[in-house]
Amino acid sequence: MDGTDPLATLRDIHLPDDPSWWPPAIGWWALVIVLIAVVYITAIKVRSIYRQHQPGRAARILLLDIETRYRNDGDAGRAARSLSELVRRYLLTRFDREVVAGRVGEEYIDLIRSQLKELNEKPVVNNENDMLSALNSFVDAPYRPDPDNVDDMLVVAHALLTRQNLK
Repeated sequence: MDGTDPLATLRDIHLPDDPSWWPPAIGWWALVIVLIAVVYITAIKVRSIYRQHQPGRAARILLLDIETRYRNDGDAGRAARSLSELVRRYLLTRFDREVVAGRVGEEYIDLIRSQLKELNEKPVVNNENDMLSALNSFVDAPYRPDPDNVDDMLVVAHALLTRQNLK
């Protein structure tokens, strides 16, 4: 044998480079795609729910505006007409046009009453006669010059509009 050291002729060990973090493996791509889809579907759902409740929010703002104007100027006729219009417009957004627009008199009162029962909400009015008087005012407010039960109408409108979208 030759007197040389056989290990001296070996070259140094070179380790391969560390694996790159980019591009990720196919599993990570799939996870990113699934997460994007979940975020997109959630955003669409939230937007849909927001839009469904938009008429209720607008109605509550108008209701507070009507109440503030009534408390400031005391014009019961204008307040009653505005409340009657607001409740009818709001119910038109909740139901088909044929269901609400065609109802007058007792049928319209029954529709409002059914909505209040559906909410399990009995407005705090003095008694059943005041309740009936307030409901009748929603029907004939445009034709009465100076109704005397605007406060009861406000209570009914608050009960109908403020709790409607919580279901």
